[in-house]
Amino acid sequence: MRYLTSLVLAFALLAGSASVAQITTETSGLTDVKRIESESMRSLNVKSYSGSSASYRAAYINDPNDGISWVISFYGYTKEKTQVSSSNQFRVVADGEPYEPVRLESKSRSIDGTLLEIKRATFPRAAFEKIAHAGTVTFSIGGAQFEAIPPQRRDMRQVLEKVPSNATPQTASNR
Repeated sequence: MRYLTSLVLAFALLAGSASVAQITTETSGLTDVKRIESESMRSLNVKSYSGSSASYRAAYINDPNDGISWVISFYGYTKEKTQVSSSNQFRVVADGEPYEPVRLESKSRSIDGTLLEIKRATFPRAAFEKIAHAGTVTFSIGGAQFEAIPPQRRDMRQVLEKVPSNATPQTASNR
């Protein structure tokens, strides 16, 4: 019995460490753009999508020329183009409240026979915070739907912790 308990505990610790959020912070010496973002992709639970899987990355970007951006980048993996590629609709529902990005960029890229459908959605900080801290979150892109449970959004919360809510944008005049 002790062996079984030790085995279960070891598995739980290993499984927990695999989903540990990790973020990176980088400031470009050339452009002075500061990025705080997910170190790697975070899986999304597919509710409806004709592709094979989906993931996302969260980022805070402080660009002296363009200002501050709170970004959720979506990545869909598929063999053929889906409704995600052509959709101009990106909606997040967090605890029943809908949020739409203030800016949405789309692109597709083919990598080793897999089509990567990419959506980069920029939100105000308040919406990013609500999405990060919500109990339930669903991403809708066209007819496709994905769920992000709280552990999958740990990166978002860590990014927020690194940027105080009263932080002022870095501009040429206040450097």
